[in-house]
Amino acid sequence: MRILLTGGGTAGHINPALAIAETAKQNCPNVQILFVGTERGKEKELVSREGYDMMPIRSEAFRRSLRLSNLK
Repeated sequence: MRILLTGGGTAGHINPALAIAETAKQNCPNVQILFVGTERGKEKELVSREGYDMMPIRSEAFRRSLRLSNLK
């Protein structure tokens, strides 16, 4: 089984994803887990500390106002 997880910016998004990854690993020892996140968020530090692979992506912040830049 292969699992792709993402979540970033804060530990409040990353820690639950790490808990899911750990539970999956305990229940299926052959599972392949890959995280997707940015290089600047907490995910880079927290995911690598736990020993999971992470594929970096480029992402922009989402503005709550209507802006053309939100389409990036």
